[in-house]
Amino acid sequence: MRAMFEIVLWATLAVIVCVVFFSVMGQQVGRGPDEDAKPEDIFGTTKDMDTDRPAKASMAAAPVLSLVEGAELTGADKLKQRDPSFDPRQFLDQATTAYSMVLESFASGDRDTLAMLLTPRMQEIYGGAITDRDAQDLTQVTDVLRVGKPSIEDVRIAGKTSEVDVKFSAELSSALVDRVGQPVQGDPDLVAKVNEVWTFERKIGADDPAWYLADVAPETGDELEADPAPDTKS
Repeated sequence: MRAMFEIVLWATLAVIVCVVFFSVMGQQVGRGPDEDAKPEDIFGTTKDMDTDRPAKASMAAAPVLSLVEGAELTGADKLKQRDPSFDPRQFLDQATTAYSMVLESFASGDRDTLAMLLTPRMQEIYGGAITDRDAQDLTQVTDVLRVGKPSIEDVRIAGKTSEVDVKFSAELSSALVDRVGQPVQGDPDLVAKVNEVWTFERKIGADDPAWYLADVAPETGDELEADPAPDTKS
């Protein structure tokens, strides 16, 4: 009888341990799918933020690239010498997030988010396009299916202003629909490959460490009738 009691007792303890173990292992760690990225978390935007707070760790200064003596400096190398906080890999990760957020914010008419991602000139262009769209009582429908690996195409430094051209290749659909959801321009079911070069800029050594979208230039394959992001390169 005592042996039977001990078996039942140990079996009960084993069940309790298993329940606790799996409840802990089943917890999510990190950002959940319902926690959307914020503009200030991308490039460290300080607009409308408390500038007395320390800079984000993602924008902390990094050591200058170690270069082979006599090797020709690339644009990214030259920028890193002027701005040690510039990390090409991290920059491309952040630029990819900004790419999706700009497309989504333009489609939804979210001017506040666009203001934290665009230069003043770009805000006027995108804001004007949103105003024209609203005046016609139309809604932009954009679905980003895939964004390929971006690449830095060019880096320019003029005085204290740095510009970085990033090439994006994405598969997406875009259309303008009326108030009842009927397409009037483009096809929401047509998926096209879009290749564009986006230019980001920021002031070297400025209190605001953020990069802002300054231009959008189309390349081959821009086949969408309803442009998901106005092309602004002159």
